[in-house]
Amino acid sequence: MRGPLSVVSGLVLGLAVALGPAIAGADDPSADEEAIRAVAAAFNRAMDAGDAKLAAGAWTEDGILVTPSGRSAKGRAEIEKAIAAAEAGPMKGVTHKGALRSFHFIRPDVAVVDGEVEASGPSFPTLTATVTDILVKRDGKWFLSDVRAYTFLKPAP
Repeated sequence: MRGPLSVVSGLVLGLAVALGPAIAGADDPSADEEAIRAVAAAFNRAMDAGDAKLAAGAWTEDGILVTPSGRSAKGRAEIEKAIAAAEAGPMKGVTHKGALRSFHFIRPDVAVVDGEVEASGPSFPTLTATVTDILVKRDGKWFLSDVRAYTFLKPAP
């Protein structure tokens, strides 16, 4: 059985790139990368403010979140509930930051983004995870469709 800290930290780490739509230039990968980076920065601000509704608004209505602990939330409403529960519990007051490392545009309106996220706070251990996000562009705005957060195993000696 996983403890509440494991579940909650996994949830937050899975939320590397999120928050509300960002408008990007039509079919311009560099403009799209910047728009996706802006979405990630806005998500971190929403999480730091404890605004679950705003953070969950980054997902498509049928979006999926899978945390490093293996928990999943399906659909924007369920994702919002999961974020709210995390922010009301041990994640309250935790700060979030992320670094997006690579962008692969499968189509002009579909991107796979890899990065790292970190969550830390005064009474919370610093947690780091790797994330792979699939984003879709709808009406000129980027939304999360799928987020997978994971940690790598240490190599055997």
